[in-house]
This record gives sequence, structure tokens and C-alpha cells, in this order.
Amino acid sequence: MTIDTRQVNERTEVMPWPMPVLVVVIGELEGATYSSRLIGFGFAGTGSYHCILIPKNCTLSSLIVEIILRPKCPWVLAYCQWVVEEIFGGILGVCMLAWLDDILGFAESEDALLDVLDKLIWIEIHAKKCKFFVRDVKWCGRMTSGERVKHCPERVQGLVEMRHPVTAAELQQFLCTVNWVRQSIPEFTRITSKLYDVLDRAIKTVDSHKNAQLSKVLLADVGCGTEETSRLETFRVALLAMAPLPHPIPESKLCLYTL
Repeated sequence: MTIDTRQVNERTEVMPWPMPVLVVVIGELEGATYSSRLIGFGFAGTGSYHCILIPKNCTLSSLIVEIILRPKCPWVLAYCQWVVEEIFGGILGVCMLAWLDDILGFAESEDALLDVLDKLIWIEIHAKKCKFFVRDVKWCGRMTSGERVKHCPERVQGLVEMRHPVTAAELQQFLCTVNWVRQSIPEFTRITSKLYDVLDRAIKTVDSHKNAQLSKVLLADVGCGTEETSRLETFRVALLAMAPLPHPIPESKLCLYTL
């Protein structure tokens, strides 16, 4: 069945709901020895949940609800995140983190992690995608532990192997993608500044940010030369040189140097 939600979306008021800032919430893992990652059903719009029924309803095989989530609705992600935070509100940020249906439980010992899992395991999960009692776990594109955080090697390698952009649309896609790792690369702004200048010139040429229009603009036609190409190579080297980042230590001194 196909549902056209464009007319509904035009009349829908988008629900404002802040998504977790990953670089901040991951700091809660500091000191954790063991972690478990659960991939759940039902939080990302599938509507599949385990429900505890009273005895007279135990023979029911299905339930019909009035409200369901359509994947293309503009507010579906905000609503799903709100549901997750509402369900796990008491333990969220204490012994577990959640990004939609990607649940991460953590503790300082195996026994403590068992208690955490006892609070989480009631959700319906993808058993083959879950990890239990591991010291390093992949969560939201990062390899995390109680000591440090680093980006997943396969994702970094994918960025390194991306071919050089030829059109402005490809450059825009590249810059949007690498923005995901900007906090792990020293002098990110300096390295990419020339590339953003080229993209700005391309946008002014077609007076549009849309991919369909930018795909018609060749980078060579908007002043992308040897210097800009060298910045791409510099960025690839910086990607391979990224070091794991330790968790912040509240008791440590913070030194700020200015020029």
C-alpha cells in the first residue's frame, strides 16, 4: 500500500523536540566497564510493542490503535524520540542512552549491567543486531567505551574512499557528510574553508541550494582549482590521523589559549 503524505505534511505543524547532542551525552559513559547495545522495534514508526495484558485479554492476537506513525511524516522522528525519553525517563543518562530505537545500556560491573538489562529487556529487540557485555560497543556511528570515543573505522574508510566531487551537488554532499566528524579533526574550518567558498559561488550561480540545480554546476566552472583539490587530499590525511577522544574529566583543569 502506498500513501501520499504530501498534502498532510503541508498542513502539519512540525513538532519541535531536541534530539540528543551525541558529543555531550556520550560523556555519561565515562568510567563504564561493560556495555550492551539493543536495537529495538517499535520506536521508529513500526508500531510493534510487547504489552502486558490482563487475563481476560490474553487470547488476543492483535490490537488496533487509532494513531499510527507514517515514516514520511515530518514530526515522526521527534515523536519517536519523545516516546523513548518518556518511557526511560528515570534511567536515561544514568545507566542508558537512547537515540530513537538504538538503546545503549552501561555499567561499571557485570552485575550492575544485569540490573540495567532487567530494566531494558522488556522491549522487543533485533536479537541478531544486539551486543551484550562488551567493553567496546558501536553506538550511533561511534565506537565507545568507558575510556574513550572514536569514529567507526568502516565509516571513516568510506569517507576516505569517496571520489573527488565533480559537480557542486557532489561537493555539497561531501561537506554535509564530513561535517559529522568535524569535532575530531583539528583545524577543520581552515581545511574546508576553500571548499565552502567554491560551494557558495556555485549556489549564487544557480540561486539555489537544491541538489537538482547544483548538479548542473561543474566545480571547474566556479573556480575550483589546484588549491581546492589539495584541501581535499589534506582532509583525507586528517581523517586517517584522527585519534580517539577521552571522556571529559570534571576534576581536570581546562586551559584556554588565545592569540
